[in-house]
Amino acid sequence: MTRFVTRLMIVYTLVTIVLVSGIVFYEKHQQSERRHPRKSLYVVNLTADTLSVYITGNYTKAEKRTMTDKPDEDDISARSTATPYSWHDHIENRASSFRIPHKSGQDIGFPENFELHIDGTKHDVVIGRKQFYDLIGNDLQRNSWIIYITPELLTLFNNN
Repeated sequence: MTRFVTRLMIVYTLVTIVLVSGIVFYEKHQQSERRHPRKSLYVVNLTADTLSVYITGNYTKAEKRTMTDKPDEDDISARSTATPYSWHDHIENRASSFRIPHKSGQDIGFPENFELHIDGTKHDVVIGRKQFYDLIGNDLQRNSWIIYITPELLTLFNNN
């Protein structure tokens, strides 16, 4: 009988250690996520049209090797609809938003083949990585960027 009780106590102790370790690990992960929010791109539509906005691009192995902050995923493709923007609402409610798969505030870089696609009734525009960097000001350490889509911007990129 004492052997059974001893084994039961050992099993109980091991299960308790595993559960407590799991809870501690989960809490640390949650705190890390709150401290280092994922990077976000907001595309604010200042035109009268409803635009479909999506991003494409994937990291090559060579690009990932040189990064200090490795992306969670290779592919950053996403699609969203940018509704007309009202200055009285929050950006998140009236714009396309995309999560970029990086966690911290380090300089991340976007894939060489990164493109921002804007499809509308009057304009279909593809903005490459260099033009995208010009729009966000090349500040790649920030956790979020906002690009304002204006009729002038669509005309400018549509002519290139």
